Amino acid sequence: MIKPIWSINIFLLWALLIMVVFLHMEATHYLITFTDSEIKTTIQKLKPNLSAGPDRLTPLLFKKLKHILARQSCSTFTQLLSVGCVPDDWTKGIITPVHKKGIAQVLLTNRPISLTCVAYKLMERVIAKHT
Repeated sequence: MIKPIWSINIFLLWALLIMVVFLHMEATHYLITFTDSEIKTTIQKLKPNLSAGPDRLTPLLFKKLKHILARQSCSTFTQLLSVGCVPDDWTKGIITPVHKKGIAQVLLTNRPISLTCVAYKLMERVIAKHT
């Protein structure tokens, strides 16, 4: 098993994404409404075998509890978007090297992947659907 070699604060990337989304939206679209059905379909599209992020919650957990989590996620995502901030765990990612080709011990033959929180991915994907 490959262990993470460092963590990175991805708050700046998230803030930049939200700024770009808001700059390209008209004034009437600033308030995005999250619905149960949107959250459920987004959860359904998650790959259940993916790794957990810094919060240690796996996509499989979200898939098993989608009917319970959808309603709570709607209100949580709406509140977070209205105040413009997210929990600290959502702003962090675990960077892990994955072997690409060649000799595995040579760092240049690895590519980085970032493991982020599943809840963050859900909110991000629903916002992306609205833009």
